[in-house]
Amino acid sequence: MTHAPLQTARLIVLGGYLGAGKTTLLNALLRDGRLERTAVVVNDFGSVSIDADLIEAVDDDVMQLTNGCICCQISTDMIDTMAALARMNRFDTVLCEVSGVGQPERMRRWGDFPGFHSGPVVIVANVTAIPRLVRDQYVSDVVTQQLGTADIVVLSGGTVAPGAVRRQAAEVSAKFASKAPVLEWTVGETLPDWFIQTLVGEEATGSGSERSEGSRDVEVAEHNVAHATVTVRLPTVTSAAHFADTLTSLAPALARAKGHVRDTAGNLHSVQLANGQVTHTEVPGNTSAGEGYTEFVLIAAEPGAMAALRRAAEAIAQSLNVTVDSLGASFLHNPKPLRARRRYENGNQMA
Repeated sequence: MTHAPLQTARLIVLGGYLGAGKTTLLNALLRDGRLERTAVVVNDFGSVSIDADLIEAVDDDVMQLTNGCICCQISTDMIDTMAALARMNRFDTVLCEVSGVGQPERMRRWGDFPGFHSGPVVIVANVTAIPRLVRDQYVSDVVTQQLGTADIVVLSGGTVAPGAVRRQAAEVSAKFASKAPVLEWTVGETLPDWFIQTLVGEEATGSGSERSEGSRDVEVAEHNVAHATVTVRLPTVTSAAHFADTLTSLAPALARAKGHVRDTAGNLHSVQLANGQVTHTEVPGNTSAGEGYTEFVLIAAEPGAMAALRRAAEAIAQSLNVTVDSLGASFLHNPKPLRARRRYENGNQMA
């Protein structure tokens, strides 16, 4: 009897430091339509940040997307999530968004697991931030090691940045990701054919083990991983703009912040702090007065990061005229979104 060969999904890893624009690129890929039969895995702080108009239904940590794809949030055990996807045998592509402080090389190793084959690692870098980040004494190891794993570098915001800034970003890519082609991309632009073809192309990029043998050590020194995070539960706010002003005053002490707030009219707003800039946009079609609390994630990266988060929580509580305790803050040192290696029954070790 002849058995049909097991279909394997091409594993594409999407990485980059906090606020680089990974989720923005992910949303663009989902809207593009050229990635068919795709599963999306998001390993990030807080809730899954998929645009509302791309979500059809939500069931626990799994979203059904309007293009027929699914999206999973790794909120418990990465191994269970990835092994389940490998068994499904129904996807052409699995697109994994790694946390901004995560190591893409670890996720790439899943390309060796039965049910997957290795695709490219795409590292997203913000044009204006990346020259500064590679020199930052506290996070440069994380940022440069992420770039060192890249098969493709996407410089986000490229066409709106001044020419000198764009040249600096290109020089950083050439130094730390010397063999990776670079795409300068701005939100709203159509993703070029060569980029999509590189993602979906059938040729393998090399297994995780092969890649690791020829690359430099990607383990991050513990003393340089100075990140801490807290998730707060926000009551109704007077206005998203007022909350954004409070967050702007905290920007110098925070590496990243994101989440939702609901105003007194019942409108839900997405609020984000990235690279020192705060933006807020209303989530269409989501109006519900008295809905209750929303969640908001704060991340700091510096010595004294925990103290910075506590001060930020106190400032937010004061601006909302509530107590810090009412925010339900739980402070975590050095978040490690990707779990440590764990041995399978067959003897293989995965990230």
